[in-house]
Amino acid sequence: MAKALTADNIAANLTPSERSLLFCVAARFHWVSANTTDANAQTLMTLGLIEEDDAGSYLVTEQGRAVLSGMLASRN
Repeated sequence: MAKALTADNIAANLTPSERSLLFCVAARFHWVSANTTDANAQTLMTLGLIEEDDAGSYLVTEQGRAVLSGMLASRN
């Protein structure tokens, strides 16, 4: 039986590039400058961590915020 996708196990399985992109989107930093790729964006969209708005910008979803919160909490 597969594990349920929780914020903790999603965060644990993100690559460094995917983590970087998630932080960039949350901070509204131009993520292309952070050397991330469209493939990373597609992965985060598939996981439900980011979404695209009508203007074509990426926004962090509630699930994305939960993953970010878990990543930041585990650093303390």
